[in-house]
Amino acid sequence: PKEVVNPSSGRTTLLESIRQAGGIGKAKLRSVKERKLEKKKQKEKEQGATGQGGDLMSDLFNKLVLRRKGISGKGPAAGGDSNAPNVPAGAFGRISDTIPPLPPPQQPPGEEDEEDWAS
Repeated sequence: PKEVVNPSSGRTTLLESIRQAGGIGKAKLRSVKERKLEKKKQKEKEQGATGQGGDLMSDLFNKLVLRRKGISGKGPAAGGDSNAPNVPAGAFGRISDTIPPLPPPQQPPGEEDEEDWAS
């Protein structure tokens, strides 16, 4: 094209400031794909360090087993201890331990006889 349209002054100054700053070369931009690969490698390294290797289905199965044990009250602490008294374990056991026992029924001194009610 023989005729070049002059861009607006705002765009020109912005482009010129980018060029003076060094342009793309000094911006140190990285691809998003590289970041994702680095995060994935780091995540795999962390999983390998914790020793929880395995696939997704086995992890899901293990979590479901733990959840079922927790709901039924057969957690790792309540295992197969046959010497323990018959006390519910798990969340219900903890809640029932916090509830105080009911006080023994008391009758006021003047209402000991219920014969007045019988007709």
